[in-house]
Amino acid sequence: PVVVTCSALKKSYREKLVRNLEGFEFVYLCGDPKTILARMRQRNNHFMPAGLLDSQIAALEPPETAIFIPIDLTTEEQVVAVIQQLQSSRY
Repeated sequence: PVVVTCSALKKSYREKLVRNLEGFEFVYLCGDPKTILARMRQRNNHFMPAGLLDSQIAALEPPETAIFIPIDLTTEEQVVAVIQQLQSSRY
């Protein structure tokens, strides 16, 4: 498997990413803006300032189909949830 991470906020971006590809799944980490902002403020030396969050949310076109994972899970729980959903969607 190959894992690629990016924001791909718009549907058109995601369509370009997977053009001519088969067997891919999008994983969408979903959470409320307050939680996202709190986490952004904890980052040190990150390229995206917290002040851009509102514009990013405004630009977001949530995917219609994806594996939806809540960000309030721990990283380990998120990984387990993704693996479980990938395994169940294959058969």
